[in-house]
Amino acid sequence: MQTLIRVSLFFLCNVIGFNIGPLLYVVALKLNIVEITAENAASYEYDLIQVNLLTWAACAAFSFAYFFLSGHWRKAFLLAPIVVPLLYCLASIVKYT
Repeated sequence: MQTLIRVSLFFLCNVIGFNIGPLLYVVALKLNIVEITAENAASYEYDLIQVNLLTWAACAAFSFAYFFLSGHWRKAFLLAPIVVPLLYCLASIVKYT
């Protein structure tokens, strides 16, 4: 049962981390925080799709360490797929404001 909880937590954190970036971009667009023009549309799309996906994928790979570590490092590696893409998305949203 303990293993099932750990695996479920792992997948939940990775799903949340995968979806947090696009969700932040959509919210920023709907609230008119970010203004997309013809000049920066390609750069915005690059940040949204490619770089955010690569950031999440790297963090998801690091989060596998959750199964092998203990203590505070375990929690840090589990939350990495949520926190790092969130911070990256916030930084890139600030870039377009």
